[in-house]
Amino acid sequence: MNFRNTRGRQREEPTLEITPLIDVVFLLLLFFLITSNFVRENNTQLPLDLPAAGSGDSASDTDRTIIFVGAGGELQIDDEQIRDTELKARLEALHAKTPDVHLLIKGDKATNYGRITEIIDTAKEVGFRRVNLVVKPKR
Repeated sequence: MNFRNTRGRQREEPTLEITPLIDVVFLLLLFFLITSNFVRENNTQLPLDLPAAGSGDSASDTDRTIIFVGAGGELQIDDEQIRDTELKARLEALHAKTPDVHLLIKGDKATNYGRITEIIDTAKEVGFRRVNLVVKPKR
């Protein structure tokens, strides 16, 4: 037995509030945009076409610094472009701060071989012991 009078009341249609859902979607989008910048391995300022090699080891050290060398000899250390005259001073400051850092050199395949040799020589003069060239795997 149902003693409630349902004839007099109008039934309310259920509604779905979409505003909180939009907020959640924007927060997720913001989260993924911010974290995708931290995952980035390549530089954005200096476009490189790395040479390919069939042998080599993967660089998995977390304590590393990358020197990017463009096709025209442009230099970039991590995310900061530098001039040729600043290279030795920057490497000395880096070596003084973290002497055991793994130095990786990513050079465009059109880069002059002598330029890469000069950078490796400068790094060795400063005192870096772990200097390696980065290549893409041969397919």
